[in-house]
Amino acid sequence: MRLETKFLPMLYEEALSRIKQSRRKTQEYLLANFKNGGWGYHLGNQPATEATAWCAISLRNGPSYIKDEVNQFLLENQNADGGWSTGPEIGNSDWTSGPAILALRLLNRSDKAQVVDERIEKALSKAFIYLFDSRVDFFGPTARFVIFLWKGQQGLSYGRGWPWTPGCFNWVEPTSYNLLALRVPSLPSPGVYREVIEHANKFFIEHACSAGGWNHGSERALGVKLPPYTVTTAEALLVLQDLKEHSAVTKGLAFLDSVSEAHPSAMSLAWAILARCAHGQKPIKEVEALLNNQNEDGSFGSNFMVTGLASTALSIFADDNPFIFSELIN
Repeated sequence: MRLETKFLPMLYEEALSRIKQSRRKTQEYLLANFKNGGWGYHLGNQPATEATAWCAISLRNGPSYIKDEVNQFLLENQNADGGWSTGPEIGNSDWTSGPAILALRLLNRSDKAQVVDERIEKALSKAFIYLFDSRVDFFGPTARFVIFLWKGQQGLSYGRGWPWTPGCFNWVEPTSYNLLALRVPSLPSPGVYREVIEHANKFFIEHACSAGGWNHGSERALGVKLPPYTVTTAEALLVLQDLKEHSAVTKGLAFLDSVSEAHPSAMSLAWAILARCAHGQKPIKEVEALLNNQNEDGSFGSNFMVTGLASTALSIFADDNPFIFSELIN
């Protein structure tokens, strides 16, 4: 279903023409700066996992050589544990694994939404295991056994997200990225991933700010209630499509609406567009502001990751929106 049918005539008559022009300029900019199988964060940088992922996603219906070379870059730089580092040979697998998986899945969709390359199927199988194993759990085996004896299986169903790097606290952004990687274009077949998603959803609900929306991780520190931020709120809302009627979600959407004219950056505008569209809202102000943020060269700033993300947000008005979950689990 094309999103423009949901929007006011002003958006899909006037703004859609601007969006088409914007995407063409951005595509030309990204293609001109595509080197060594990807994009760095800034001009002159070697390819980075996150920047490459978002730029490639924005070009998912573009030239076939982009898909082929990005596939090769990601396959060559997958770590033995199934994850990815911030860039080639930089260190251990980290939060950039989510965008890498998302890019591989979206670039290699067939008409039946299935991966057709055996190498990519194997890479994704390893990657899903990495996502499962890298979640945060502050309780060791003995503690979990005690909880099970005390509260039964339900006691083990507590909120769990993902860290920036292994062994750290749950954070909103890596948890959002990894849920997108699991949900788009469809949920992997093993039923265990449904439980993983339920735990991640609980993490978001348990850590929603009292004012609505989300901070970076915890909603409180040193006894002080923390404020919500636009980017983290939008990221959480995008992946909470299972819980559209939950008060935390409705309050989060209300917060996004309250700051719709105050987004300071292309990054916050892009995330807000993706989130509000996923919940059937009309981010007209955000779309106009994002278009006004574009530079003459087609970029949305000096950071290629932001340009790729912004272009991805605008692309959903011309293509089928891949970020609408095909299956809800609650």
